[in-house]
Amino acid sequence: MEHRKRIRSRSKFVYIIILTAGVLMSLTILYSLFIGLKLNFAYSELLDNSYGIKANIADARYELLLSRQDNSDVHLRKSWEYLDAAGVYSQKLTSYEDPLLILSSPLENLIIKKNVNRLNTLLLEYREFSNIYINKNSTQQDSEEKLFQSILSITNEIDAGIQSLLNIYEKRFRVIQFLLSGFAILLCFIGIFLYFIYDSQRIKFTKQIQNVTTDFERGLHKSTKIEKQLSEIERKYNTLLQNLPGAVYRCKNDSNWTMEYISDKCFEITGYKAGDIIDNKNISYAEIIYEEDRRRVWNEIQEANERRKPFQTTYRIKTESGIEKWIWEQGKGIFTENDDELNAIEGFITDVSDQKAIEDQLYLQSKVLEVAANSIIITDLESNILWANKAFSDLTGYPLNEIIGKKTNILKSGEHHQSFYAFLWKTILAGEMWRGEILNKRKDGSHYHEEMVITPVKNDKGEVKYFVAIKEDITERKNAERELINSELRFRSLYENATIGIYRVSADGDLQIANPTLIKLLGYDSFEDLKSADTGSHYVDVEAKTFFRNTLYEKGRIFGFESEWHKKDGTIISIRESARLIKDSEGRIVCYDGTIEDITEKKLTEKELIISKEKAELSDKLKSEF
Repeated sequence: MEHRKRIRSRSKFVYIIILTAGVLMSLTILYSLFIGLKLNFAYSELLDNSYGIKANIADARYELLLSRQDNSDVHLRKSWEYLDAAGVYSQKLTSYEDPLLILSSPLENLIIKKNVNRLNTLLLEYREFSNIYINKNSTQQDSEEKLFQSILSITNEIDAGIQSLLNIYEKRFRVIQFLLSGFAILLCFIGIFLYFIYDSQRIKFTKQIQNVTTDFERGLHKSTKIEKQLSEIERKYNTLLQNLPGAVYRCKNDSNWTMEYISDKCFEITGYKAGDIIDNKNISYAEIIYEEDRRRVWNEIQEANERRKPFQTTYRIKTESGIEKWIWEQGKGIFTENDDELNAIEGFITDVSDQKAIEDQLYLQSKVLEVAANSIIITDLESNILWANKAFSDLTGYPLNEIIGKKTNILKSGEHHQSFYAFLWKTILAGEMWRGEILNKRKDGSHYHEEMVITPVKNDKGEVKYFVAIKEDITERKNAERELINSELRFRSLYENATIGIYRVSADGDLQIANPTLIKLLGYDSFEDLKSADTGSHYVDVEAKTFFRNTLYEKGRIFGFESEWHKKDGTIISIRESARLIKDSEGRIVCYDGTIEDITEKKLTEKELIISKEKAELSDKLKSEF
């Protein structure tokens, strides 16, 4: 009511001016509000769409790089999802309309419309291209890079077009504000207020655009870094394969063991290049396995696959040059996650021919030691028995499962002084071999003699770690030696105390032995004195000597041959001589042993008896004649 009174009290002109000012102020306020709302909607909607396109394209490429790195479908599907999201934001730009119907659609600008349509086409091409990009073909990688740069360029052009359009709206708003600001202070303040609101929004969205640009650049840097990492991983992978002592493979579970992949090391093992074996191009892997081993290898691998366990097997192959090699293989079946179906076999093969030869040699040596006639044991530095053969068990009476881990002192007989063992240990601990005879005790308590050689075993540093003892049972030999000594003592007693002469002459006629009785019988002072004399000169009758030797060499022995000999002083004695030839295993004469008995007194007695008999017969004859 007061407002109406004030209007009425003023003149029509003033009323018109006030009314016009009020209308202009109202129009200024309304237009400023409409323009501010339009700018807010434009910045929010259009820049959000532009940001969404850039962000999703960057994420799509990042997931595509990850998919190429590990061949994972998960990352590929995520890449497609991001590409779909970028397409949605592009469609929003295409279908954008001013909700207040004050400003025109951005796509009414032909340049922006053309760029948006071109962007949609490139997004479709990039999605189709991602299906084949994971094959890691260098040409495809270059094409992908060019396509990505084209998308990035088009996105920047759209941003520039939108920014240009918004700048036009901003200029219009500022012109109107300038024209209406002179009509009313309130309109000016309102315009300034709206301008500051707009400016703050512009700064905010400009910062967001800068942040998006920074994130995008970081994404590009991260993608480059990932590519370098992938290249380094590939280099390490190839280096690792080359340094492995064998070949890595992936094959089908079929009768040919069809190789899907095998590393280049297969050439060193088989003589065939990887390309010759992959997909059975020139030869299948099964064909180079010895026919006698194929069925066994197949059964072992199938059994492991059924149990979902890794397998290890050894078999022979025939190389391209015809050489036989032993192969050690380890692998595992690869099953699908969904239906648990055997997809392939992955594993590793290596040439173990040298190891196999060593194993065979060790096996042979082990068997030789097991069946050796001499007992053999291996001990540590503390004299604990680590290994023994069957001969040791037979010799000592201890079963092998009972003796292992025991100390060798359980064999002590108690017959040796402690100094004997001290010297033994001092010798072998110094790394020297000890050889000697020892009296030990069996499990049943009986004693036995053994000849033993203990050899220290040293490590690479020259330190003594083990001892190997080789033992030979010499109990029978010791008993035989004892009997021989006793027999020799008995023979020597008989030899030296005999009442007849005993001698031995070699095949060459040299006197080898003569007992004291013979030396005394022939009048010599010592054996050396007798040996220096010519044995053939003792015969008085040379023909008797010849007859004796001929008979001896013809019959091999002669008994009771009587002849006369010269003593050293020339005295003639009658002797009775017996001799026997000694021959070796080949029948050659070695020597002959003989005995000589002095029968001089007997011969004299016989002569006296003969003379007495002759005298008695003569006396009887004279008596009868008389």
